[in-house]
Amino acid sequence: MPMLYFFNIIEGSVEIPDPEGTDLPSWEAAQEEAAAVVRELSREFPGRFGSRSVLEVVTGCGRRVMALPIRGHWYSLT
Repeated sequence: MPMLYFFNIIEGSVEIPDPEGTDLPSWEAAQEEAAAVVRELSREFPGRFGSRSVLEVVTGCGRRVMALPIRGHWYSLT
């Protein structure tokens, strides 16, 4: 059964909420989506995010289930 997840950006005391959320089939899919969002943000906005920037994953019922740091720089190993 799909579950709604929100991927909010937190920068210190500033929160940029995900207004729509994403329906995903599993917790594993939410983890993969969070990692993909962090990679995309790091690539698209190099140097933009500081050490206090995180991607917060929240369920549709408002439960915070994960927070991943958003690194300011992206390095490709390929």
